[in-house]
Amino acid sequence: MPKKQAPRPHRRDVLRALLAASAGSVIAGTLGSSVINQSAQAASTQPLPTLSVLPSGNLQIIESINQDAAYYAQGFQFHLQKLPKFRYLCRSHAHVEQAFADIQARGLRFAVRSGGHCFAGHSQSDSAVIDLRELNHIEFDGDGIHVRVGAGVQLVDLHLEAAQRNLVVAAGWCPSVGVGGHCLGGGVGYAARAYGLLCDQLVSAQVIDGMGNALTASSSENPDLFWALKGGGGSIALVSEFTFVLAPIAPSPQQATSFELAVKLPFEQAVEFFAQWQTWAHQTDPRLTSQCNVIPYPGKNVFFVINGQMLAGAADFLAQFKTFPLGIAHLEPSKVFIGSLRAILEEHILKDPGHYFPTKYQSAFCAAPMESSACRVLLGQLTDLPLGSVNLMFEALGGAAATPTIDDTAYPHRDAAFLVQLASSITEKQDSTAAHAALASMQQALRPFVTGGAYVNYRDPDLRDFAQAYWGDNYPRLQAVKAKYDPQNMFRHAQSIALP
Repeated sequence: MPKKQAPRPHRRDVLRALLAASAGSVIAGTLGSSVINQSAQAASTQPLPTLSVLPSGNLQIIESINQDAAYYAQGFQFHLQKLPKFRYLCRSHAHVEQAFADIQARGLRFAVRSGGHCFAGHSQSDSAVIDLRELNHIEFDGDGIHVRVGAGVQLVDLHLEAAQRNLVVAAGWCPSVGVGGHCLGGGVGYAARAYGLLCDQLVSAQVIDGMGNALTASSSENPDLFWALKGGGGSIALVSEFTFVLAPIAPSPQQATSFELAVKLPFEQAVEFFAQWQTWAHQTDPRLTSQCNVIPYPGKNVFFVINGQMLAGAADFLAQFKTFPLGIAHLEPSKVFIGSLRAILEEHILKDPGHYFPTKYQSAFCAAPMESSACRVLLGQLTDLPLGSVNLMFEALGGAAATPTIDDTAYPHRDAAFLVQLASSITEKQDSTAAHAALASMQQALRPFVTGGAYVNYRDPDLRDFAQAYWGDNYPRLQAVKAKYDPQNMFRHAQSIALP
């Protein structure tokens, strides 16, 4: 049985260190006036200050002239930060209603912020922001599996509270992502193959629609709106609270396994390894989900970092790992951690990387594992680019994520075998133009092997025909829901759902 080892660095630290080694360090001051300042960036990881604008418990309106305003402006993409004239810091559903009414009265454009992770900066505005981060309650019902969650709760807190009760949240693993935006975009995570997406665990939501009405959305109340909240992306209504039904982990042994496999291979071996991993990851026990990070190395080599989680103990994990048709002698997982689900999440998965730097993200979906010939094309393009240009990540789907049909939820990518993320960072050796060009070349190489879809939670502001890519044939239905609940198009941004 593998031995438990000391805690490891978070995988994002490893990948970013590798990218930095080949591409140079990040330039923080070359992004123009959209960056607030370096002190605001540094403050982004610090506790928020206690404001005295209004008494505790009341809706706080933080104006841009307030000395603490910059502390609240941080986002994951710090180069997209904006300092709004008014920030409405909400602590209750009533506060959200008040904030929306005030914005309507003032005639302001606004954004809604949950965790501030939108890759395209749609949770930022220089006019007004309805800030939900302090709607951070997690309240379990008496049955022990239903939980009411404020829209500002971070994934790390929801995961750990649930795991303490031996419950699984089918959500992503980036700790500081907010539940609000994550669920409204679908919510892909390590439990997707076992339990589906976070939106599949949603049973009701407390909502403010575009006319200021307070509504409940569920399968029995406003079911059309409820459908749209499951992957529609958040531009139809504002959700202040979600109710989820969580999944109990198997009663025996109530363990989970986290693993990592890191290997550097010459090109031809890399091609076969990548194809074999895809076949294995798609077909293995659905309790096991893994992702493969693909990084070019000098000399036409490829470095793979495979991370994953299995909602089972050591014996089940090793049985599944032995089915991996590696074709490479003596290759074993470099790190394996076994313990309670909470311990695995807390010590080895939900680690905040603590890095905020400008990165361009894109996404795609593969309908099936790629053949070796396709892997050769993709890895060939990746290794032909300047080192450090692009990081490529494949995340296995299928299993329970594929159980609903494409129109059961607004999230339509149910038949996808893999979610692909492409990332290119702005560094000393790569300006934004070069980063965009590198991503474009990788998308060109991917195009014959992907569905044409894109993940709305990996927003790409340059994506052409984003509506078709994000929502496919579900888009006209989303437009009809938009017309009913937001006829004045109050919830809008550059990639929002358009009125029909």
